[in-house]
Amino acid sequence: MPGTDQSVAAALTRNVRKSGLALSGNAYDRMRTAVERRGRELADALRADIGDGPWDVGLASLGRSSPHSDAARILGFGSLFAEHATGPLGLRAVDQARIASLGGLANFVVATFDQLVDGGQEPDEVLSTGALVRLLRGDRVLVAPSGPSIVADLTALYARRLAALAPERSTLDDVAALIERAYRLERLSLGPDPSWRVIRDKAAVPFVLLVAPAWRVASSRVEMIREQHLRWAFRTGDFFGWLDDAIDVDADVRAHRRNRVANLLARGYSAEAVAAAIDARGLAVRHEWRRLYGHTGGEVDDVLRASVTSWLAGGAA
Repeated sequence: MPGTDQSVAAALTRNVRKSGLALSGNAYDRMRTAVERRGRELADALRADIGDGPWDVGLASLGRSSPHSDAARILGFGSLFAEHATGPLGLRAVDQARIASLGGLANFVVATFDQLVDGGQEPDEVLSTGALVRLLRGDRVLVAPSGPSIVADLTALYARRLAALAPERSTLDDVAALIERAYRLERLSLGPDPSWRVIRDKAAVPFVLLVAPAWRVASSRVEMIREQHLRWAFRTGDFFGWLDDAIDVDADVRAHRRNRVANLLARGYSAEAVAAAIDARGLAVRHEWRRLYGHTGGEVDDVLRASVTSWLAGGAA
């Protein structure tokens, strides 16, 4: 299917512009600036936490052409998404800031692990299952000097920050279970024939991880909407998974990776039909947010729409 990613992405670009799912003009420029500013702030803090050497070596191991700006974008999106998507929960300002920081860090760790594995590293070379469990438990894990230790360093940092958010052990246990699930899904997706459910959940669960820690410090008066909120985050991640598949369809086919868009095209659906279906998923996410929270959290809408624009332009969050 040579050239199919361009045709699907082009059709999707037309659809999201027409439906309003993409952010453009000054509004997009403002949001992009906000994402980059937040990302740089978090990157500076992470460098201070894990040290200049591990940070620089870790970024270099990713093989990106612009590692520092890419890191800022990934950190910034995760942070702003987590902050605004948990806004209606009524958190204290200090907790809101911690949730935003955790969101940026989680997004960066997931993206870094994903890129290293996609680049040919074995999952155990990046971070083994045993090392992940020990890090989340708070144990010290030694990483070989030749290995890409940034994933281990940042996972350990995440666990420490999460523990500081709410000292109750259940807080760490709940979120650790999500992290371990995301890790298992990544490994399963690399197998010879992963299920479509695995492909879906691999994209969706990390978005749940961005907001889940907030529920450990949220007021009990909003507990009734917890499951609705987490389901919305899951569906948001699923939508971005479809968006990613639309952009990467040719590369995934060449690499023999399962791709939901490629599956639909192979079954005879046109690029226009697939693009329209993906656009509809994104619109459903927007409408669900409005149904749950009314006019609150307009920043979430801007973050999502700006990310759609950036993703289709080649700058996936």
